[in-house]
Amino acid sequence: MKELGKKEFFFSIEKYEPKNDLFLLVVNINGTSFSNYETPINLTVLINDLNLLLYTNQREIDYLQVDNVNENIELIKKLINLEYLELENNIYDFQNSTVRNVHEVFFFFKVPNHPFYGSPSLIKAGEGYVETIPIQTVKFALNELIKYQNSIL
Repeated sequence: MKELGKKEFFFSIEKYEPKNDLFLLVVNINGTSFSNYETPINLTVLINDLNLLLYTNQREIDYLQVDNVNENIELIKKLINLEYLELENNIYDFQNSTVRNVHEVFFFFKVPNHPFYGSPSLIKAGEGYVETIPIQTVKFALNELIKYQNSIL
């Protein structure tokens, strides 16, 4: 298994299938693993989604800050339901959205009522979950992921 990124945010890659650019990959955010090694992830799609998140203003919400994220619960509920804000759609066994401000990336999750895979570290079904990571940490992990992809293709 290869780990790409920093302690707070990294990708764990277990297997590569060269014929279709699929990887068995887990995203680790603040000590919690999201996804599983059973569902293949299209690495190119994930990299494109992260580039859109980090380097365009499509997912930028300036007024969302770490200290007021809980005050914006209605906004978070709306964001979770917007498919275009998702990272690669196989990456999580629940609804997800990602947005950022200038300094942080916000990962919003909602566990479905009947999840296919269980995770003891996630809160109960139907409730929201938020993780915040410094934008530079996510950029570092993305760059490591791109280097890894380039080294094997």
